[in-house]
Amino acid sequence: MRSLPRFFLSDYEYAKGKYYLRDDRLLKHARKVLRIEKGDKVILFDGNGISYMSEVELLSKEVMVAKVIEKMIEDKPERPEITLAQGLPKAGKIDTILRMNTEVGVRKFVLFESDYSVVKVKHYDERKMLRLGKVVQEASRQSVNNFIPEIAPASSFEELLNLKTDYKLILHTDSEVNKSIDIKSIKERIKPEDQILICIGPEGGFSDHEIQRATEKGFQLVKLDLPVLRTETAGLVACSFLLI
Repeated sequence: MRSLPRFFLSDYEYAKGKYYLRDDRLLKHARKVLRIEKGDKVILFDGNGISYMSEVELLSKEVMVAKVIEKMIEDKPERPEITLAQGLPKAGKIDTILRMNTEVGVRKFVLFESDYSVVKVKHYDERKMLRLGKVVQEASRQSVNNFIPEIAPASSFEELLNLKTDYKLILHTDSEVNKSIDIKSIKERIKPEDQILICIGPEGGFSDHEIQRATEKGFQLVKLDLPVLRTETAGLVACSFLLI
């Protein structure tokens, strides 16, 4: 059975049991790609676990009108809540990082400028953050995930160190440090209700100063029993391992 088209509730109005959606990209996708017609069923979701089985009453270039048939409430999955802190990568990689980690179930992203970051916080202005929000919305829609992750404004490494979670992990594979523990030992201890922060460095990794500051702030250095991974791969592998 073909799954129903899903749309995130953005740029909309609600009145008398109907949603009026006016997002240009949504309307174009519905008309040109999905070829939705009057009477078709769709699912609208708010990104916080609530979705609506709806029937399309009108679809034009300006608006989609969908009448709510049934409201559905989904509980949060019983698994750890992971925040991925990602060192700002080189151009073109952040979309992939956000998309793939949204698909596996990361609940929040924190983007930070590291000592070795080529890209800086100043490059992440309001316009770019809005675009990245669209990336996670679309990834949530495609992966049938009713909980859209939050993306915190880009920050400094020092700001990141002050976040409060049950586990604070920093992926570090430098063999000279000899303080990193296998991430498997962390997985054996975590509970479904735990909040986990896992930090991934940019292409150049973390500086010695950053590792020192992180350990002073209670971060545990962890490693994967794998070859050294790219920054866009490391977070996905670590988060997937902790969530499965």
